[in-house]
Amino acid sequence: MMLYRWGSLSCRHFAKSTKGRPVTGGEGIRKRLRDYVEVAKAIRILQAPHSDYTVVPMRFQVPTEAPWPESIQGKLFHTSEVRRHYKAGTLEPDVVDALNNLGFVWDVNEHKWELKVAALRRYKELHDGSMAVPFSF
Repeated sequence: MMLYRWGSLSCRHFAKSTKGRPVTGGEGIRKRLRDYVEVAKAIRILQAPHSDYTVVPMRFQVPTEAPWPESIQGKLFHTSEVRRHYKAGTLEPDVVDALNNLGFVWDVNEHKWELKVAALRRYKELHDGSMAVPFSF
């Protein structure tokens, strides 16, 4: 049984393939999107002990110190730019695949919803089918 958040069109949102043309705007934006994958890899390492997913902040400035790769230190990245290109179908397939392999969260609201539904299902299992979660829980 799939549960959907009101107004949501899909349950789990993982990129499948690019629908449109590759990213336009020159090599600069393509490089920035490839660099974003490096940021996501580093964040995945930091989040690995606590999560199976990679959630990159909306605005992320790479620290200017190790262990961050020197080529991206100090750069500012906007996750919304990556998600916008993904939704438009203009994100290069290798970038999409790399982010999918990292468990990148494409839709944060949907991700939060799914975590809550999973927690409620687990609560139901542990409490003999009851879904009356106390307010103080």
